[in-house]
Amino acid sequence: MAGPLMVELGYFLNPEYEPGVDVHRAVEEQRETVRHCRDLGLSAVVVGEHLSRAESVWLPPVPLLCRICGDGEGMLFGTGVLAAPLHNPVLLAEQAAFLDGLTGGRFALGLSAGWNAGEFASLSVPLARRGAAVDEAVEILRLLWGSEGPVSHAGHRYAFDDVTLSLRPVQPGGPPIWIGASSEPALRRAARIGDAWIATSHLPNEGVVKQAERYRSFLRDGGRPLPATRPGLRNIYVGRTHEEAVREVGPYLTSSYAMFDDWGLFSDVLRQHKGTVDYAQAAERAVVGDPQSVAEQLTAFVTASDVNLLLARTQWLGMEHRRILDSLELLATEVMPAVNAALASGAEPRTEA
Repeated sequence: MAGPLMVELGYFLNPEYEPGVDVHRAVEEQRETVRHCRDLGLSAVVVGEHLSRAESVWLPPVPLLCRICGDGEGMLFGTGVLAAPLHNPVLLAEQAAFLDGLTGGRFALGLSAGWNAGEFASLSVPLARRGAAVDEAVEILRLLWGSEGPVSHAGHRYAFDDVTLSLRPVQPGGPPIWIGASSEPALRRAARIGDAWIATSHLPNEGVVKQAERYRSFLRDGGRPLPATRPGLRNIYVGRTHEEAVREVGPYLTSSYAMFDDWGLFSDVLRQHKGTVDYAQAAERAVVGDPQSVAEQLTAFVTASDVNLLLARTQWLGMEHRRILDSLELLATEVMPAVNAALASGAEPRTEA
């Protein structure tokens, strides 16, 4: 009989900055965040991706991972997630193999079909059939990682002859591939070709729970087991009191989702009415509060979703770096011990405070 669900805490690093940011300072902040994660006992750090355009700067994930992974010795590093159609899979196979070696075989490659039409247009990549592009990219990645000799491929988007990936990954067959998905076809894809499904941060908790149920049903239909690692991205901010948490994160969380709204997240991806984003709408996609209330919400979420690697985002555009670290510390030292104690005992979570 399986034991009680226990949840590991990781960090969802979405390095979002104002245009004109001092890149050196920004990277040093992220290195400090990773060291803080390491010292607090977090098990993983994943980096998100968006193309830097007029509204904001997003530090490129692959170079950033190369810089920060040395600050988190023993931790898992990954992408959470890359839009696969925006990356040439042969080059991506080499980059992932390099990161796998750099981390000592502790790297996971998170991929999705992407959703931001502006990013696709900026790179002259067709938005149509992007799901099929993920299938093809994963096929190529595994072909290159799994073959020591030359391989060839002729597909819908990519074709090459006699390519040998001489830079080999440390993990046999290559890093695990996590598939980001929030639609029915994408969930089917995650169950069919992914080593794991990585749950989105853009839906309310109950929406992710419903998707987790669909994902598990697709796994059963395909005769595939539930993955040992089940990652989920969540927006989380912990303050000493609920009022303090809302005051500290509210404006930044709201402005971040207003930008996502401009990019088409609500209308094109979540299929919700596009309108002015206020704090209430943004907060539906976040767990915000004091340690006790956050522990209660997260216990209910992981119990229902079966997520066992909780990847927490605590940073939004314009936030003071110290507040980001302080919230993360409360999450790691007060919230998560209460969550895991509750999961082990079946009782309600109780924080020490």
